[in-house]
Amino acid sequence: MLGRRLIATATRALGPEDAVTLRARWNFAKVLRDQGKHAEAEPEYRLIIAAFERSQGAESTEKLRCQCDLMTLLILEAKYAVVEAECRSFLPVAARVLGPEDPRFLESRRHFALALVEQNKLAEAAEEYRQVLPQCERVLGPASPDTLSTSHRLAQCLKAQNKSAEALPYAQRALTGRLKLYGKDHPDTQASQLLVNELTK
Repeated sequence: MLGRRLIATATRALGPEDAVTLRARWNFAKVLRDQGKHAEAEPEYRLIIAAFERSQGAESTEKLRCQCDLMTLLILEAKYAVVEAECRSFLPVAARVLGPEDPRFLESRRHFALALVEQNKLAEAAEEYRQVLPQCERVLGPASPDTLSTSHRLAQCLKAQNKSAEALPYAQRALTGRLKLYGKDHPDTQASQLLVNELTK
């Protein structure tokens, strides 16, 4: 595979923990993830994170961003307890180093909230979604698919706690945005329409 050959070449020429070598490995890990080869991608990510920490320090920007990417993979693997534990550990550091409105950081916070939902920790998940939603609006824009998804998931989370009146404005916001973005026949729009219908019965 071309990715492995590039990594081998960079390792010989620059060393295994040179920044260029590690970025080549990181790109390769992303390719594995995108190809659905999750079992191969996860150990690759963990090796890269450990190498960044050794070569650049525990609060390295590259290390933290790679950890954010790893959370995406772990969500795809449905490893929700692992996501929760690792996010609790590294998100406070990432907030300080990357900044609270770094897009990768915001994505990891949304992954953290989803991991809480999947473990039925609904009150904490709702609070996380409430905090991250206005940041998504500022950074990504109110019409961003990720912003609309966050609003939809917050509504779902509140509905699951029998807080329909509180959930409805978030569901309506997601529906309005998705209608404009996707049209009425898109699966995400239909999901939001169904949620609004359920909340207004």
